[in-house]
Amino acid sequence: MRRWLVQENSIKDWLLPLGKDTNHGYAKTVVEHSEVAKRRTAVEQRRDTLQRWADGAREAGRRASLRHHKRWRYLSDRGTNCTAH
Repeated sequence: MRRWLVQENSIKDWLLPLGKDTNHGYAKTVVEHSEVAKRRTAVEQRRDTLQRWADGAREAGRRASLRHHKRWRYLSDRGTNCTAH
């Protein structure tokens, strides 16, 4: 049974450039293309990974900005106090 499904997918791939219906001559059921599904899964995993990285980078940037402003205020106050003496 598996062999027939694989053959059917290869026939469908051959019919697509000809402009034929992908279910030409077969029962009208949706058959997921395994290679496309595999690529889709890989792309979705990559998207999720990049989203996590981007979120982490945003958080690290926010913390760095807070540290910068805190240190800038500290040095600014220290500089004004030193010049007043």
